[in-house]
Amino acid sequence: MIVTDEALRPVELDQTAVGRLSRIDSLQNQGLTKNLREREQVKLALLGDAIRKMENGDYGTCDGCGGQIPFERLFVFPEAPVCAACS
Repeated sequence: MIVTDEALRPVELDQTAVGRLSRIDSLQNQGLTKNLREREQVKLALLGDAIRKMENGDYGTCDGCGGQIPFERLFVFPEAPVCAACS
């Protein structure tokens, strides 16, 4: 799912156009969309870091303890910067 700038625009609270529940729904949807976008930005940054680690030959090394991150964890979370014990 891609979050667009349109979805993040402030909700217009036109008292005559929409009922109170519709305004509440709009505000809740806007909050959820904002949180989703922030989460996507964090994941994108982590993926960028993982690509840089691949290029440097450090991919799969835990940022916390310096040990190897198990393949199973990287298979599910390829952007994981730390092993399960350090997370």
